[in-house]
Amino acid sequence: MPGAPARGLLFEKSGAKIFLLRHGAGKSGRDNMDREAKKGGRRFPPLRIRKTEAAAGRPEKGTEMEKKKDLRIGIMGTGKISMSFAEAAAATDGVCVTALFSRDAARGEEFATRIGGHLRVFTDEEAFYAGPVDAVYIATPNLLHAPAATRAIAHGLHVLVEKPAALDRQLFDRMCEAADRAGVVLMEAMRPLHDPLLARLRQLLPAVGRVRSVVMEYCQYSSRYDAFRRGEVLNAFCPALGNAAVMDIGVYCAAVLCALFGEPKQIRAASVFLRNGFEGAGQALLSYPGFTAALHYSKITESVTPSVILGEEGAVTADRLNAPTVVRLLSRTGEERQVFRAPEVWNNMVYEIRDFRDLIAAGKVRHPFRILTRRTLAVLDAIRAEAGIRFRP
Repeated sequence: MPGAPARGLLFEKSGAKIFLLRHGAGKSGRDNMDREAKKGGRRFPPLRIRKTEAAAGRPEKGTEMEKKKDLRIGIMGTGKISMSFAEAAAATDGVCVTALFSRDAARGEEFATRIGGHLRVFTDEEAFYAGPVDAVYIATPNLLHAPAATRAIAHGLHVLVEKPAALDRQLFDRMCEAADRAGVVLMEAMRPLHDPLLARLRQLLPAVGRVRSVVMEYCQYSSRYDAFRRGEVLNAFCPALGNAAVMDIGVYCAAVLCALFGEPKQIRAASVFLRNGFEGAGQALLSYPGFTAALHYSKITESVTPSVILGEEGAVTADRLNAPTVVRLLSRTGEERQVFRAPEVWNNMVYEIRDFRDLIAAGKVRHPFRILTRRTLAVLDAIRAEAGIRFRP
């Protein structure tokens, strides 16, 4: 990006240019960085903000001139992921966040104040859909993803819905049919599928020779698990809301696996359940022609090893499946042959927003990312059936 410093991406917001940290500049990003700091014994620098002159003649975000030329996105949900999305949207040309839906007016106003700009807050869902938006980003609890997406589609709005896009593949198929009839873009917000490092990983695969074993691992100790251990069950650990480790974390493992190798022939799975029936962690063994793949995922432990693709001639590793920072190619003897790194400071949600924007601009209602979502949901369906994961007692 011309003019950007070596350590990060800058985005313009009300005449200011702000550095985005790779894991997001909101509380979720700070949580991630704190975990990284504890592992490596180092402290990360605070978010830095510096004023610069606004580009000559460029309107500020939120003005009428900007809204007319940008894709106007409304956000549903005020959680940490919504804040990261708003920050990434501010870093993406051709889009602007113009509206927010929150059933809690005070919480909505607080969110709007934090991100700044000209954001209209709605507590009425129908008014939100009829507001100054061309598309919606849905970051509600999993159970509400499909209903909210279906209602937005019925209003003629494009939809970017957080992972998992639906509770099962059959429900997602109905969402796609509705999007086809309405002529709008429906896309799941699955960050790694849009991250350039996944393309780098795919480029390295021929160098490992014939693939024989794959381990996709993503374990993230939830910031809400301490409360659960104290006896308080927050939404993140409530199965009735469509939550489970496989839906919240394992979905990344399944999505990357399906993107690289397609759907498996057979699936076996087992899970660890908490006292309220919530799936806290799980493993799945998937069979492919010539190799096997294991998915390791958890909301109650933290990964200390990368994901690995082992071939007869070498291996490829990736450190974090939701926001990869480094991909390595190793020889059969363990010698490092190639390394690809992400920028030190970044928020990789910008990639999915760019692809969503471009699909809308091109009018591509039926696009390849929908196929990948269908494959991923089919894997999740099979894991839940095999391991006995249920959303309601």
